Amino acid sequence: MGSGSSTKTIPDNENDRKKSVSLVLDTTSEVSLRSISYQEMISAYEVVESLEDVNPGKLAKYKKISKQYLKESFHNLVKTDIFALEGQNALGDIAKTLLLVANLGSILEGKTKSTRAERFEKDISRYIREAEIDKFCIRTIKNFNFDEAEYKNADHKNHKIAIVTRCLLILKNYCECSEDLATYVLEDNRMMLFLRKILTDGHTDIVAENARKANKDEMEKRQQYAAEYGEEIIFDPLIDFAMDTVYHITIWDTNFNRLRDLDLLKALEPYLKSGLRLVALLTIANIIDEEECKIIKSHTGVVEELMNIFRRSLGEKSHRYNTWSSRQCGLGIRRLARNDENKKMLSEFGAIELLVKMSDGDEDEQLESVQALWYLTFDVDIRQKIVGDQDLGVVDVLIELSKSKNDKIRKTCIGALWTLRNDLAVSDIKEYKRAAIGIERSKAAVDPRKAQHVMISYHWSNQEEMKTICKKIKQAGFKVWMDIEKLEGSTVDAMADAVENSKIVLVCMSRKYKNSPNCRAEANYAFQKKRQIIPLKMERGYEPDGWLGFIIGTLKYYEFSGHYPFDAKVKELIRGLQTAYTGEKED
Repeated sequence: MGSGSSTKTIPDNENDRKKSVSLVLDTTSEVSLRSISYQEMISAYEVVESLEDVNPGKLAKYKKISKQYLKESFHNLVKTDIFALEGQNALGDIAKTLLLVANLGSILEGKTKSTRAERFEKDISRYIREAEIDKFCIRTIKNFNFDEAEYKNADHKNHKIAIVTRCLLILKNYCECSEDLATYVLEDNRMMLFLRKILTDGHTDIVAENARKANKDEMEKRQQYAAEYGEEIIFDPLIDFAMDTVYHITIWDTNFNRLRDLDLLKALEPYLKSGLRLVALLTIANIIDEEECKIIKSHTGVVEELMNIFRRSLGEKSHRYNTWSSRQCGLGIRRLARNDENKKMLSEFGAIELLVKMSDGDEDEQLESVQALWYLTFDVDIRQKIVGDQDLGVVDVLIELSKSKNDKIRKTCIGALWTLRNDLAVSDIKEYKRAAIGIERSKAAVDPRKAQHVMISYHWSNQEEMKTICKKIKQAGFKVWMDIEKLEGSTVDAMADAVENSKIVLVCMSRKYKNSPNCRAEANYAFQKKRQIIPLKMERGYEPDGWLGFIIGTLKYYEFSGHYPFDAKVKELIRGLQTAYTGEKED
């Protein structure tokens, strides 16, 4: 989500410098750049701001200037303790500098292709990390004396508060495009507790929102500050940026388990009734389990609002409505659809039709569309709806995009069609029957005499542990099938062959496994084919829920979460496999 903040027009006496930097942006030759000053950087920024279209050449120059500025200009600043400074001019300069850094990428919105803008922001986030600006921001935020009364009554021109807010704005803007930065922020426990405190303490502000808006003097102060500094800087923006920062951290799947440990739901749920309800909804969708979906069910109006914004964004040339892009809305739908409890609700609100419409977009939008559609196909009623209504266009989209040169798009479509295969086979639509024939495997291809190996079904995040377990099992004399490439080079056909020719399937349970459509397809097929399933618990504290809980039931599992000695558990698993092959009861 982009920032609403922007830098102000440079002073008239900087026009010559602005023209000089403009020439740098216009030239196609490589320019050896010296250190870039703040004024030169702001000039380059404003040149880009004035352009309707930023072509690749200008973007490359802008990136080079930005890189040089971030690389050379922050050696002293990153070591500064702003709370030890008293000079208002120095503090004001720091605040302006941080605002510029925060907006280096967001200024490109609508001025170049989204893929170029995203690559630029990823590069800027890397430069920020190399210059250790992220460390400065986190240290500054953590050292902020968060006293609510003092904060609310502070002078609107308090530069230290502005600095803290802009440090958070930097993290908010660049955590969205950098998994490394998002993970770095998340791993700082004090920083995350600070964000949670901001959100928790902000609940009273939500209640008092109308009263504050009615205060004429307060509104005039806010407007005056916004006119001078380009942003409003009292309590609300800090909550806004904190919420967005948490949201941008949650969009990265690798952060799921750490986020669960922070117990954020209590802090987030009240915002479902606030102006931040959409961000709160999507943040919650990123971290909840099946049982917690009742929170979503209690706020279906927010889900419906998300659909309306999605619909409006698709009607815009930029595929963006207000601060929300179509792809962000699609991601929100995909995350909501991970939990079976939400699937029918999303279908009723028109998610399927909107996802089909987004599939006409660029490759990023296509991928988001078909990924969300795959999640939805695991619901039996939705499968029947998709296959029974050709005008809906889902199957046609999946068939067409299954020929995509983009490997991820192609394999996602094949996976979704695989999930639909039984419904397609009995469809009255000839094209769908033909698609089913192409997907469904020949029964003659399966040789029951080969059904002897152990298949390992796992999420890629557990690959290293499973490679070790695989090696140990092989050394014990078992034949083992394990997809090392994990769908980057494998196919649904290979997965089906592995299941059909297996005697035992090791299902490696974790939240990530449960949330993966690839893993679900594997486990479902093993269950349908009545293969013996032996669960391995890969995540401490995780209890299988939803579809995974149904498949696992009361089966005995072997724990490899780190709670017990690894080698001892491997030996226990091997004994369990030996018992399974002989048909004897395990002690």
